[in-house]
Amino acid sequence: MLAGRVSEKIVLGQTSTGCENDLIQATSIARQMVANWGMSESLGPVAFIQSEEHVFLGKEITQCKEYSEHTAQIIDQEINQLLTSIEKETHALLVKNTAKLKLLIDELLKKETLNAQELFSIIDPENKIFKKQT
Repeated sequence: MLAGRVSEKIVLGQTSTGCENDLIQATSIARQMVANWGMSESLGPVAFIQSEEHVFLGKEITQCKEYSEHTAQIIDQEINQLLTSIEKETHALLVKNTAKLKLLIDELLKKETLNAQELFSIIDPENKIFKKQT
């Protein structure tokens, strides 16, 4: 989900507001991994799920946590570390494949959307990674 944001950094040298939804989705998934699914080394196999919010009063005011503020800070740190690590890995992968990234950008500028076959022909032209659908 961070590939669009990282691609903007590589190609344009900055990011735009267009990456907002990707960041929201990536953060939501990372939060679930860390707080709900027990996928954190430092927190262990524990679920830190927030209570249901009262919609009529406003989400942030009425959400109850059944864990300490210290634990909330650890959760936030874990989420940040996870997303930062993924962003670095994505950056390394895209820099390694800059030529393919540029081909992909050119095709998207021409067509705006690509189907799976078109995408695979750019990122895996020798069919080494993905099996092309026929």
